[in-house]
Amino acid sequence: MLDELDRVRARAFARADPALLARVYATGSGAGRTDAAALASLAASGRTATGVRHEVRRVQEEAAGVRRAELRVVDVLRPHVVRGADGQALQQRPGRGEAAHRVVLVRTAAGWRIAQLRRG
Repeated sequence: MLDELDRVRARAFARADPALLARVYATGSGAGRTDAAALASLAASGRTATGVRHEVRRVQEEAAGVRRAELRVVDVLRPHVVRGADGQALQQRPGRGEAAHRVVLVRTAAGWRIAQLRRG
């Protein structure tokens, strides 16, 4: 489930398509607002980012129900490339090492979405 949400998020950055973020984040999600702002900044400068993917190393379920799940996730962010409007690579951005997050997922009519994401 997290991998598919991250795959859609990566497509949003690769296409500069903010509408795709609605398939990742629940309405009102702070992480969704952060990604929307980053995506808008890229798009305003005619850029995209390819390869923006997280590799999940560990997942621990902390609470789960039919409509809500709380997870502790450890992941790494892979290196990715910022591209210009012509598709040319402008910048190689490094990834980051392992980081722990608490992720709250909620089930919507359209499927699971990230409601909260915080470090720790």
